[in-house]
Parts: sequence; structure tokens; C-alpha cells
Amino acid sequence: MALSSFLNEIANILTSETPEGFKHSLIVVPGKRSELYLTEELKSLISSPGWLPEMTTLGELKSTIVGDTPLPVTDCVFKLFKEYSSITGLRHDSFESFLKWGPSILNDFNSVDNYLLDGTQVFSDLQDVQDIEEWSFRFEELSVQQKSFSNFWNIISELYNAYRNAAISNGWYYSGLHSRKASEIIE
Repeated sequence: MALSSFLNEIANILTSETPEGFKHSLIVVPGKRSELYLTEELKSLISSPGWLPEMTTLGELKSTIVGDTPLPVTDCVFKLFKEYSSITGLRHDSFESFLKWGPSILNDFNSVDNYLLDGTQVFSDLQDVQDIEEWSFRFEELSVQQKSFSNFWNIISELYNAYRNAAISNGWYYSGLHSRKASEIIE
């Protein structure tokens, strides 16, 4: 019900601000479900014959701008593992072990690119924060797990850059890079 009332409010605003109709309008919505419900709300408010606005999802809009779609997440995880393996020489994790944390790293990479951040700087800053929070004030030797975790943070920036460069040089997109590319084209 909350979704319906929110979309009803949006529909009321749209109809009041465009009394001439929606013939030349494009509305970007987060997903297909909201598109369906917003269409229903608009139809309930429009009493005379006319055009409904064209609607598209944010993902569809980005694909239109870029001219391509991002790879499915599963494909992205495989490609990320390939880059991780080439950097570490497969000495750290099996694919099964990688699946436990690889999708989280992929989400981090997507966030960096969605917000148009400098990945090298972000991961360097995160490593510094981790070092300060966890190990800077300890006087004892780091445990094997702590050393392994620290070593991982030492390669995360390299992994981000290798993964991003592989996508660019091979002409495919993960979600965040897709957003970054759309933003670059718009500017």
C-alpha cells in the first residue's frame, strides 16, 4: 500500500505539472514493477484521451546510452576470479572459496564505479583505515589470518584495476563500469 500511495503522489504531481499531456515525456523508474504501478496510477488520474508517458528503467536507459548491456553477475564473478587468480597465482583460494567473498568484492567495485570514485584511492584509504582500526596499536606479532587479510588488502587496488582494465580492453561491462560509461557519455 505504501508503494501505491507514493506512486499516486508522484502521478498527481506529474499530471498537475504537465497539463498538456505526456506525448513528449520520458519517465525513468527504478524497475519494471514501479513502471507498472505508476502506469496504473496515471491511468486512474487521466480522464480524457491522451498519451501516457514513455517509461524506462534506469538500467534500460543506461543500456540505451552506452549501446550495450552489462554482463550477468555470474559471468562477472568468473571474470573477477580469473583476474584474482592471475594476480595471486592461484596460491590463495579455490573458486569455491572465492565464491564466499568474491561477489562482495564485485559489489564494492560496482559501488566505486557507480559513484564515479577513484578506485585506487578508495581501496588505499580503506586499507589505511583497516590498519589503524585493527593492528596499529597492537604490540604482538600479527596472526596468520591477520597477515593473510592484510595481504589481501595489499592487492585489492591492483585487482580492481586489473578487472576494470580487462573489461575495458575486452569490451564488456560489469554493472558499475556500465554506469560510469553512461555518465561519461552524458557529460
